[in-house]
Amino acid sequence: MFDFVTIGTGTRDIFFRVAEGRVLSGPPSESASPLYLGFEYGSKIVTDDAVFSFGGGALNTALALAKMDLNVAAAFRIGSEGTGDVLLGEMTSRHVDHRYVERDRDRHTGLSFVITVPGADHVLFHYPGAGAGLALEGLAEIDTRWLYLTSLIGASAELLPRIEAKVRADSIQLIFNPGQTQIAAGYPALRGLIALAHVLIVNRREAAELVRSADPGAATRTIPDLMLSMQGWGARHTVITDGAAGAYAADGDGIYFMPAYPARVVDTTGAGDAFGAAYAAGLVHTDGDVAASLRMAAANAASVVASDGAHAGTLTVPAAEDLVARYKDITVRKQT
Repeated sequence: MFDFVTIGTGTRDIFFRVAEGRVLSGPPSESASPLYLGFEYGSKIVTDDAVFSFGGGALNTALALAKMDLNVAAAFRIGSEGTGDVLLGEMTSRHVDHRYVERDRDRHTGLSFVITVPGADHVLFHYPGAGAGLALEGLAEIDTRWLYLTSLIGASAELLPRIEAKVRADSIQLIFNPGQTQIAAGYPALRGLIALAHVLIVNRREAAELVRSADPGAATRTIPDLMLSMQGWGARHTVITDGAAGAYAADGDGIYFMPAYPARVVDTTGAGDAFGAAYAAGLVHTDGDVAASLRMAAANAASVVASDGAHAGTLTVPAAEDLVARYKDITVRKQT
């Protein structure tokens, strides 16, 4: 039996860091960032600073969980070409089981092309490729204590009812980190999975979208407002991340706030996956201690954003504890 099986996507990631980009201001919007990353029209941009890595929600979280001494497998779909072979080799070298990874003969492994500019956030272009066709043919055979469900795209999103049935039938503890497709479907479409979830993890924007889809008149200005609306949805833990502003968790006994640890930001790709995976690992390693899990999650996210790629900076449990001890004045505050 595995400690965790992650479900979602696995991709080839290319990070392209350039100095020529400019951050531009646009009109304010509730659904989009008011900031844009721009380049001179018709220009050719050359860089010596490119990083080739792997990503995707299922792969990122699996690698982070394995780094924290947990027995992990991942389920996603990749192509049959050489890129897929290299990805499987990466999993083997990082002690993540790939027996549930599917190979697609017709579509290439998914690709993410990430443009970063020093001092600014990234822009990511994504080609789903084979990742949009996950069939989970081996779902019935999955034997795990925890299921970590990340973004499902394309036809893969149709798997949600089967996954919900699996969780119910086998009494699996579910971590649910819905992706854009699931968030766009709204709370009514996700009600069953959320009610089953041991942990629901979303960022602030996603939380607001879900709350508005459940109740268009609900207050969404602050994260405590969002928590108040979400507390009756059934998840035992609700976690809302807010980037550099920190993160919140609620477990029915109160709302906990964890500030972000200081970090020299190199690349924010994968920070959410690193946070979520470490929160889940923290619950396992600390027997459900919310505050300790939040500290571990914040440490992992701070380390990941200080490195290139989605998982190069992921921490072991001792390394996360060392970072927490280094910033002992930054800690969790509980709001009853």
